[in-house]
Amino acid sequence: MHATQLTQVYTSPYLGPLPSERDDDDFFLQYGRTAKGAAGEPKATLPLEGISGAMVWAVAEPIVWDARSVLQLAGIQVAYTESGYLRCKRWDAMARLLDQIHVARARPNSHA
Repeated sequence: MHATQLTQVYTSPYLGPLPSERDDDDFFLQYGRTAKGAAGEPKATLPLEGISGAMVWAVAEPIVWDARSVLQLAGIQVAYTESGYLRCKRWDAMARLLDQIHVARARPNSHA
């Protein structure tokens, strides 16, 4: 697959009904058939099949601009509903999981 353009969606927390199977590492963002573009204009959204694992960034509006304070990695997208929400996993949970995988791979294999 070759990406032809960057996909950006500006959204906010989802406040509707949530799936019963979720945990504290999940967060949900609004996602529908339209979303706000960079200038606030409505734009048609794309179906998101196949992009699970995409990074989700939190964008702040600081008094003094600094890339570290404006953009922060918030999580990764793991699922979506077309007229409802993006389901995301918090980045700190993903970082813990990656650390566990790294530690497990660093252990000598006792079966060797």
